[in-house]
Amino acid sequence: MDYNYIQLADQYYNEGLKYAHSGNYEIAIKLYTKAINTDPNFEEAYNNRGSAYYKLRHYSEAIKDFTAAITINPHKANAYSNRGSCYNEIGCFGEAIADHDAAIKINPYSAKNFNNRGYSFYLLKKYEEAIKDYDQAVKIDSSYTKAYLNRGIANLDSHNYKDATMDFTIVLKEFPEDYDVLEKRGNAFYGLGKFEEALNDYEKAIMIEPSLLRNLKNKITELRKGL
Repeated sequence: MDYNYIQLADQYYNEGLKYAHSGNYEIAIKLYTKAINTDPNFEEAYNNRGSAYYKLRHYSEAIKDFTAAITINPHKANAYSNRGSCYNEIGCFGEAIADHDAAIKINPYSAKNFNNRGYSFYLLKKYEEAIKDYDQAVKIDSSYTKAYLNRGIANLDSHNYKDATMDFTIVLKEFPEDYDVLEKRGNAFYGLGKFEEALNDYEKAIMIEPSLLRNLKNKITELRKGL
C-alpha cells in the first residue's frame, strides 16, 4: 500500500481515538470507518471500532469488527477478549468462554483475560470456576480492583460470606464512597451474622445514596431492633 494512504489511515484512526476517549463513539466510528476504507487491513481500526460499537451496545456490529481484526491478526489476544465480552452480552456464554480461552492462551499474563473469563463463568453460575479465574487475575495484578469486586460478588452469591467481606473491603479502600459495594459488604456481614457491621455498612451506603433506603428500610429496622 502507498505510504500516503497509510499516513491518511493513521490520521483518521488517531482522530477516532480522541473522540472515543471523550465518549463521542458515533463520531469515532465514522473516523475508524474512514481509516478502514483507506486501509482495509488496519487491524487496530477494526478492533477500536468494535469497542466503540460495544460501548453503544451494538453487539452484532462489534462482533463483526472483532472477527475482522482476528482474521487479520489471529494472534491478537485483545480482539478475542473483546469479542468474548460481546458474546456475554447476547447470552452466548460458550462462545464467550472459547474466546477468553483463546485470549489466555495467547497472553497468559493478562489479569484482564482471566477476569473476563471469570465473568463468563459467573454468568453461567459456575461460581467455583469464576473464583479461580479471579484468583489468577489478582495473582497477576494485585492492584486489579475490578477482579476483587467480581470475586467478592461471586463469593457473596455462593455464600462464601467471609471471603466476600474481605474482597469488598479491598475495593472500599480505593473507593470508600461506593454505596453499591458498601451495600454488598453489608449483605455479606449479614450472612455472617455480624449484624452491627452490616447495619453500619447499610447506614453509610444510605448516607451516600438516600434512595437505597427504599430497599433497605425493613432490613435496617430489623437490625436495629435486634441490636
